[in-house]
Amino acid sequence: MPETLTTGIRWSEAAFRPIWRQEHFRSNAIVQARDLGPMLWRASYRTFPDRLHVAEDFEATMQALRGSLGTFYGHTARRCRPLHFSGGGLPGLVVHSIRSDRRALRINNLPAGLDLARGDFLSITNDQGGRELLRLTTAGSVSSTGLSSWVDVVPNIRVSVKVGQEVRMVNPVAELRLDPDTLDLVEKAPGAWCVVFSATQVVR
Repeated sequence: MPETLTTGIRWSEAAFRPIWRQEHFRSNAIVQARDLGPMLWRASYRTFPDRLHVAEDFEATMQALRGSLGTFYGHTARRCRPLHFSGGGLPGLVVHSIRSDRRALRINNLPAGLDLARGDFLSITNDQGGRELLRLTTAGSVSSTGLSSWVDVVPNIRVSVKVGQEVRMVNPVAELRLDPDTLDLVEKAPGAWCVVFSATQVVR
């Protein structure tokens, strides 16, 4: 099973960006687009500058993946918990329901009264053992019973995600594979070194 390698590290960048697999074509002088496949996440990572031996230690940890052969769980430092949540953890969250177009869902067992913000991330452990990373594109609210309103997400919810599966909203993760030849050790300033790399989502 992959390990979570990005927690406990100070990041100057740990951002997830969508890869839209689309083609563009012209019809009646109008440029149009259509999907060729489901969206994937690409993550860009850069550690805070640190002493050389500290950076080398983490570099060696990432090299243990043997390039793109191994996979790991990675999280985003940009929004590692719901914007309006300041507590410690959010255990026991589950998928309550999924809309028929698979572009929205409801989550159960949230703190009553919590506001969900556009841009919040969550991950779901699917029936293949994978991690589906989703981002809210609409805001939502939570009822007194802990059930969220419908919230739209990207990407579309894959068929491996089902009602009752575990949801993670504190340090949500995606399974990632290192992009070829991106792992590097960079001297940011004299005596201050950063580990940089990018990785792409693995879908199970």
